[in-house]
Amino acid sequence: MWACPVTLYQTHLSPILEPVFEHAVYRLQMSWKPVLDSSNATNSTSLKALTSTGCDAAAIMAASGGEQWYTSYYTRGGLFVGDMQGVGVEAAVEKVRVELSRTFSDVLQSALALKGDW
Repeated sequence: MWACPVTLYQTHLSPILEPVFEHAVYRLQMSWKPVLDSSNATNSTSLKALTSTGCDAAAIMAASGGEQWYTSYYTRGGLFVGDMQGVGVEAAVEKVRVELSRTFSDVLQSALALKGDW
């Protein structure tokens, strides 16, 4: 089993885990934003993954960089589904959203010794 001595948490573990957890929280916020934000509830395109028809617009947004690209990317679950359409697209985004949340929860529970053998 790999372990970090308590005396090294501040110097070795904190510099690694802090940006990882910050990014995970940011991604969770962006992933769940369309579901939780009532003003976006009517905008069904924000809940769908990126398809082949939206690639050009996404490429232009990505080239410009900035916060808008990351928000759009994570809101869509970071998925590219090609020519897939219909309920399958929404189901894929929802599955990614739930799995991301479940995985982050498992990591936190393991890190705080709330789950597993100890």
